[in-house]
Amino acid sequence: MTRITLLTVLIVALSGCSPRPSSNELASQFRNNRSTFTMLATLACWVGNAQEKQTYRIGGSENEKAIIALADTVDIEGIKYRTVDGRCTLKMPVWNDEDGNTRTLISYRYNDPLQNQIDGIEQVDSASIDEFIELPQQQDLSENTLIRPLSKHWNISVTYKKSV
Repeated sequence: MTRITLLTVLIVALSGCSPRPSSNELASQFRNNRSTFTMLATLACWVGNAQEKQTYRIGGSENEKAIIALADTVDIEGIKYRTVDGRCTLKMPVWNDEDGNTRTLISYRYNDPLQNQIDGIEQVDSASIDEFIELPQQQDLSENTLIRPLSKHWNISVTYKKSV
């Protein structure tokens, strides 16, 4: 009986872990589903703007749950709306890992103000996410961000943070 319980817990724990997507996989997902991403941005910005708040997490109402279900079709785990300089910006996480005192978050971003700021942010067209994540660990950095532009308004961001 104990072995069965232990085996069940192990299977459930392992099935919850998804492998880290590569930047090429994320870019391909975006290209192949461009219309879905456009629809998500339109709907999420419309909902966020209607809230008249600086930040808002999409998903509370029934209509918003339909938006989250659409996001799930392209492996997006949630949508966070934020207003920056009067513009709708969206952060859509696809992978999150917390390991001890480090956290890595990979997201699609829409109208990301970071995309236009080069200081302190690596902008790489074909960077390997694995290589990027190893860099701060090797150099003992407390925080590092990678931006990979996908289009004029979209990018992939990878943020690595180490708690001090």
